[in-house]
Amino acid sequence: MEKFGRSDRDSVVQEVVAHLGKDENEVQRYFDTWMLRHTEISDDERSMTRIIKGEEKIQRRKDITAALDWKVSQYRKPWQELRLTFTTTKGKSFTEDEDRFLTCMMHKLGYGRWEELKLEIRKAWQFRFDWYIKSRTPLELQRRCDIIVRSIEAEKDPEKRAAQLKKKADRSKAARSAKKEKDEEAANDEDVEMTDAKATGKRGAGKKAAGAPAKKRGRKA
Repeated sequence: MEKFGRSDRDSVVQEVVAHLGKDENEVQRYFDTWMLRHTEISDDERSMTRIIKGEEKIQRRKDITAALDWKVSQYRKPWQELRLTFTTTKGKSFTEDEDRFLTCMMHKLGYGRWEELKLEIRKAWQFRFDWYIKSRTPLELQRRCDIIVRSIEAEKDPEKRAAQLKKKADRSKAARSAKKEKDEEAANDEDVEMTDAKATGKRGAGKKAAGAPAKKRGRKA
């Protein structure tokens, strides 16, 4: 369910049938029962957290696909005419032709097919002497494509993109705040332990001194 979401019942059922060999009708009944009574399961909270994260990823892919469809549809010949507008050129190493190819091929293959994208780059005649893009790893291609997608989304719907950035910034701020509180609690606990250890050490030293025999004081002849 994490892979397809709660709304795609058929895909979830077919996935379970294919991998576990269960009866399709039985899986359908279990799915329907789970949807009605999943709150009764002991680890429901943990399962729902994973499912919701999966559904957010599914929605994100749909948003990216919609943005790519919108951008490509603006041109009669996108493979030759498509233009991208970036808010910053800092760290830009890819050429306009490379970015155009990445955009159109990402639209053709689908977002996330990085290994296939790298293979298409190696097969492309226009890059036969372009060692830079041919030597990029799938991860590096993904990073560049993510930048392209963000630029398209900002162009397509600036307000929505601004809201996404604000939401991301709020999550990061909350995470930093939680980490800071955790670090402060750990530091306080460490201070308490050190204080207790010092107090214990002083008490032990006092007891040792009290139990030690007194030295005899003699007179010099």
